[in-house]
Formats: sequence, C-alpha cells, structure tokens
Amino acid sequence: MSKFYERNLEKREDDHQALQALDVSEKELNAHLKNVFSETLDQLKKLGYPGVSNPDIVIRAALDPSKVLGQSAKVHYVVPGLARPNFPTATTAGLQEPCVHGCRAD
Repeated sequence: MSKFYERNLEKREDDHQALQALDVSEKELNAHLKNVFSETLDQLKKLGYPGVSNPDIVIRAALDPSKVLGQSAKVHYVVPGLARPNFPTATTAGLQEPCVHGCRAD
C-alpha cells in the first residue's frame, strides 16, 4: 500500500497549525519533565553523578515532527456491527500488515 500511495495518490500538505501545536506541546512536556525530575537529578548531582567534568543532566522531549506528522498509517479491520474505537490492526488480527508511508518495524 505504501508504494501505491507514494505513486498514485495525492499527498497531504504541511499542516502549520499542527507543527505549531507540536512545538507548544514539546515545550510544555519539557517543562513538566524538568519539574518532575528536578529532585531526582539534584540528588544524583549531590552524589557526584555522572562524574567526569560533572555535566548537568537534562531530560528533554524527543518529539520528531517528521515522524509525528509523517502521514503514517496502519490498516485496520472493522467487523460490521461491532463499533469499537480500538478495532484490531492487521498485526493483532494475526495477518501481515501492509505498511503505508512512514511505518516502522516494532
């Protein structure tokens, strides 16, 4: 399916609002991580960790916009009459899952 999509179907335009929202989300997540890890990191620093030159440890979000907004998709199977939000993917149904642009091996 990914080759068919790449060769034959219209691609989605860049979503500038989504990129801006992702940037805000990353900043908020970084602030959260700094807050929740501050006490632990302070304790590690008092113990002399990590040691060599005593650099500060900073935990930051690792959001990659190209992956988050990379038009990844999975094929899902919906059984008629069973309206569930978490319907099975090809993999969980025991089938080979075709990859649609941007998929990665788990």
